[in-house]
Amino acid sequence: MAIAKSPVRPAPWPPGPRPNEKNEVPYRLKYKYTVKPGESFASIARQEGIDIWALILFNFQTTDAQEVNWYLQRYLKCTRETRDRKNYVFSGGEEIYIPEGVSSSSCSPWPNRSKWDMSEIANYQRWILENGEDYVGKKGYTRDCANFAVDALVDFVKTRQLPVAFYSATHKIHKVNRYEGWSCTSFLTDHELVRLPEYNWQFTLPVDHPNYESFAKSARFYVKASDLYDLALGNTIRITQNELRPGDLLILPPPNTLHVQVVLSPIAHIRVYHRPKTVLMILQGNTLDGWDWPGCSTGEPIVLKAWDLTDQKKYYVNLDGAWKDDPQSQVKLSNFQCRQWNFDMFNIANGISSPSWLRRWPTAK
Repeated sequence: MAIAKSPVRPAPWPPGPRPNEKNEVPYRLKYKYTVKPGESFASIARQEGIDIWALILFNFQTTDAQEVNWYLQRYLKCTRETRDRKNYVFSGGEEIYIPEGVSSSSCSPWPNRSKWDMSEIANYQRWILENGEDYVGKKGYTRDCANFAVDALVDFVKTRQLPVAFYSATHKIHKVNRYEGWSCTSFLTDHELVRLPEYNWQFTLPVDHPNYESFAKSARFYVKASDLYDLALGNTIRITQNELRPGDLLILPPPNTLHVQVVLSPIAHIRVYHRPKTVLMILQGNTLDGWDWPGCSTGEPIVLKAWDLTDQKKYYVNLDGAWKDDPQSQVKLSNFQCRQWNFDMFNIANGISSPSWLRRWPTAK
């Protein structure tokens, strides 16, 4: 049964004029809207050009997901549930209220103003290629491998105000079952969630926060290398080595220690001991030596490394501007799985639809 919590002071129904946080301009009722079958708060908000949480807040005066479930059940008589049975969704025929005078950014848990498309994916790839080496030797900057992958992505998306989301399995080490929080994804229809597996909702958490810095901070704690490797969670999709582009990931799967590398350039040319080499260049963070719990470690400085594309057992590290054999290399490139961020999911999780072919669209190296 959907998880519902009674608010301390239930909001009036239907909603009337409500002052904003500064008690200056009231949110006025624009009109009453009859929900069509298959619609959700996300799709209706997108259609009206307002933020999903501005719409929910106007109707129910809360951004608590469990309280929203209570209102959907008590006020709108919703009985249909999401596949994990944690949230109520519309069946069609329910009546909600559309506010007037609410900007698209009001009450937004995300500052995104755009969406992922082919152009933005190309911008991300170009940004990593041009700015990735700035992380190497950055004063005071240390990250473990998954944390660095998260940071590099979020650092780009905040420059373009793009949507982003992560899903994380329960942290078995800490024995923590985290509350889902106020996530836009909680109010998507089954149709909009078609790309997310059913059981995903039973043990994962959308990490949602009001700004990118807060999001990245929580993601660095909750999102592990295993969450980026597990395709069922939907954070990444599998691609081939020929499809690798800047910003994509190499992930070393079990039975090896899970490890994430960020691709800087899929094809580059360097000299090692004065010999020319064709390589796949990567950036990586590392867990601080002696720490067994990724996400709890402060990590180590970011390093620039490269895989030899001719002899894939060869691995090089850039030290003080010179390329040398990396003595830490214990595996070969073919042991890694190639992954791309699930840009499609980033859009869907924030109530923005995107074409299915977006996920595997090849762009220039």
